[in-house]
Amino acid sequence: QPLRISYKPHPLEDRSDAWYTEMFRRLFRQTDKFATRYFGVHDLDAGEFFEPWAAGMTGEFITWAEQVAESDPNLGTGSWDDLLRDTMQRKWLVMGILMKIVRVKIFDVDLFGAGKEQAELLHGLSRAFVGREEGFGRQALRAETVRTIIGRNSVTENFYSSVTTLTAQISLLLKPLTDYLYGMQPRFGIPLPKIEDQYQALHNLVSTAAYLSLCIKLSPTIFTFNDVSPGTFYDETDHYSLENRLYLDSQEAVLTDHRLQLEIFHDRRAHLNAALDTLIKAGKRDTRAGIKADAALAAHETKVPTPVDRDYRAMCKIGVWPVVTRYKPGQDEDDE
Repeated sequence: QPLRISYKPHPLEDRSDAWYTEMFRRLFRQTDKFATRYFGVHDLDAGEFFEPWAAGMTGEFITWAEQVAESDPNLGTGSWDDLLRDTMQRKWLVMGILMKIVRVKIFDVDLFGAGKEQAELLHGLSRAFVGREEGFGRQALRAETVRTIIGRNSVTENFYSSVTTLTAQISLLLKPLTDYLYGMQPRFGIPLPKIEDQYQALHNLVSTAAYLSLCIKLSPTIFTFNDVSPGTFYDETDHYSLENRLYLDSQEAVLTDHRLQLEIFHDRRAHLNAALDTLIKAGKRDTRAGIKADAALAAHETKVPTPVDRDYRAMCKIGVWPVVTRYKPGQDEDDE
């Protein structure tokens, strides 16, 4: 049985932006550390043949993975196999899956760990506002209801049992990948992590996220979570690249392929020009062969490879962390 984390009762006043920012940073670091420590110590690109996807990955795992990642069409820079073979990509994939589950199973529910009657109360409150737009008045009413439910306690009545249940579900989801990796020796002589340590770390992560979700539900302000879906065009004003190596590898693959296509194009052009020049020198420009050679050259000129920046844009490959925004009443969008 994993150890529980105890939490202090909630203050009466709403928490500050700085407090929430620090809590989300801690959750990010905690998730990053978990994925690195338990899924980023094995090197499957050491010249041997590995097929991690064939190691009994469940349909549920694949479903979660497809929601946060997509393969790179450029050869050798990120196929679905590479997502699990490559140490860095595997780490980010696991981290993305974890956060997606946390988002859906914790942050998106009315109140994590609420009892049956309490959940029905909150559901009824939501149902009463069906057809009406989200607003601060509605959120304030929710927050007051949540504060009444929690009372002087720090967590909901089923908080710890719900944390235990979700931890077990996620652990079971990751078990095929864990078993596959832990059947091999980690790289550089790193000690093999203990399964019980992994389970405790996962339990702590779920507990931390669940407590943060309660704090958000107690706030009269509005929080939004916008996922960075795979295939989204990268926008440096809204997104942050966590792994530039993957982008640079993909970019180099595109540039290499473009250079190859240009070489092929120029070689073919030189061949067609030479053939046409030979016919011209022989006085056969207006013959059937000359007309055919001229048409072939003209047709080839329409196939010149387009510039890379016209056909390619940076896109998200693995959506690791959502964009979290807090809205307060009486503020302009610039002050969110």
